[in-house]
Amino acid sequence: MLGGFRRLGKTEDGYIYVVYADGVCICGYDGKINDQTELCVPSKVDGDRVVQISLYFYRQAMGANSLILPEGITEIPDYALANLGGMNGLEYVFVPKTVTKMGKAAMAFKGSSEDGTIEFAPGCSLKEIGEANYFVSGTKIINPPTLPAVLPSGEGDDRIVTVRVENGVKAKVQVYKFDSRKAWDYQSSGLDPKVAYIRSIRSGFTKVFLSLKEGEEKSVAIGNATKAYLVYGDHACLKAVPNKGKHVTFTLKKGLFGIKVKTEISDS
Repeated sequence: MLGGFRRLGKTEDGYIYVVYADGVCICGYDGKINDQTELCVPSKVDGDRVVQISLYFYRQAMGANSLILPEGITEIPDYALANLGGMNGLEYVFVPKTVTKMGKAAMAFKGSSEDGTIEFAPGCSLKEIGEANYFVSGTKIINPPTLPAVLPSGEGDDRIVTVRVENGVKAKVQVYKFDSRKAWDYQSSGLDPKVAYIRSIRSGFTKVFLSLKEGEEKSVAIGNATKAYLVYGDHACLKAVPNKGKHVTFTLKKGLFGIKVKTEISDS
């Protein structure tokens, strides 16, 4: 968030704002709204550039048809647009090229709206994006932005993940990285990652850490902040790799009705 509070005010057309040392944050709107309203957030207030909207800003757009964010905004903070669509009624959001950061659940189309559209300006490149930005089936995304290539590092040591495939387990076994920021198809499907993978909606599964076959054992270091899944069997069964402990071991055994997986977690 911005720092160095200077003053609070309201524009003639109803936008409530706070001026900080680093720019202006638009935090409210008290004008009349109906299902034809297009909210165009101002780019400047009294000569000061608007650089941010507030947390939970979607509450200010209840009942409006569309929301246009101006060039100059650099961040969409946590939960700012976390409840779009459905009862909210908002069907369209425009995100300018200047936005480089989206916080946790900063944008999420929910509910039953099948006409929801998020349009990013061409060339939009996000440097940082939080978790839980997702969209229900039917949400249209125009000009998906370039996403950061590296996840933020987690706290503490990396996990060591070991996979053992015992003799008699005749199935391809892999450990995948899952990056929800790159899972546009998965997000639009509204599916759990496990269901999405099984239905071959595999975007978001971006890297294979390990690949094993019968009788093999391999290990890999995976950062605590990185989501990963063990994928095994003919039907692409998945198990999430725990993000606790320093050493996670999966042992795949031949069971009476398929493959059995034993999971062990230790701090050594």
